[in-house]
Amino acid sequence: MRKLENTLKHMIGFEYIRILDKLIMYPTTLCNMRAKPMRAKVSIFLVLLVFSHQLSADNLDNTPSNWQQKLETVIQVDISPLKPVEQKTIEDARAKVEALLQSAEPDIKQLASAYGSLGNLYLTHDLYTSADACYSNAIQLAPDHFPWAYYSAYLAQVDGNLQAALPRLEQATELDPEYLPAAYRLAQVNLELNNLDTAYTLFNTLTGDVEFKAAAHNGLGQVFLMKQEYTRAVEHFKQALELAPEATSIHYPLALSLRAAGNKQLAKQHLQQFGKGEIIIKDPLVEALEALKDPASRHFVAAMSAVLKKEYGSAITEFE
Repeated sequence: MRKLENTLKHMIGFEYIRILDKLIMYPTTLCNMRAKPMRAKVSIFLVLLVFSHQLSADNLDNTPSNWQQKLETVIQVDISPLKPVEQKTIEDARAKVEALLQSAEPDIKQLASAYGSLGNLYLTHDLYTSADACYSNAIQLAPDHFPWAYYSAYLAQVDGNLQAALPRLEQATELDPEYLPAAYRLAQVNLELNNLDTAYTLFNTLTGDVEFKAAAHNGLGQVFLMKQEYTRAVEHFKQALELAPEATSIHYPLALSLRAAGNKQLAKQHLQQFGKGEIIIKDPLVEALEALKDPASRHFVAAMSAVLKKEYGSAITEFE
């Protein structure tokens, strides 16, 4: 049954599996299914499968035979909840990929770009399973192209799949060591996976950059807090707050560190200042994703072109 469930996940995506998990716990009409949840999933899947056939299939649903060994299938998920202009943008992007797949001698770089761009659209609308398949194909076709590797890693991180995010971010930083947001995210993931020495090294390196200094000191504070080296944690949290006083969320771990270090009075003062403010880092590639939500922008095409050329400064200017 576990093998069958994994097959369903591949066929219809994790989004539908999450829906199935909720449906089988519904307390009325499906109450008799609780004892056999996998049978319930299969039953509901058949209903969804019938519904899914109402969607028009394309060559991304059924990858041409000459590409099946190289590329993942990108299931055509339901996009009806999206705005008409957003649906049209995704449909046009899928059509572009399909046309390239059908051509006798497709340009591999163009095909990789088409898959990556489609992945960006899916990621923008939180359709993670489809986005991940697109990025996987883009990387397969253009393994040295940094943006697709980075977006794939970013997707894994925001989806909470840290075990997948780690090697993807490592690969991305190898492709472009100068893109510091990738190094920062790699430090974050190592911290969350309790790889404290690696996280320390990465955060410490980032303290030398003005734009990342506050975030790096905050990260170092987290490292030493987890190591129970509270005095050093306090030092780094204080530096982070001096550089980014608007980041009021730092007051909480600072208060914890101060309390653990024996300074309960000062800890209480910082706890009272605790808020929701976060340190915001500049990440041109992620900012480019936000711009996808407004495809009618007159600077949209120019900005995305700049991003793909790694002209991040120009991309930001266009998006502004």
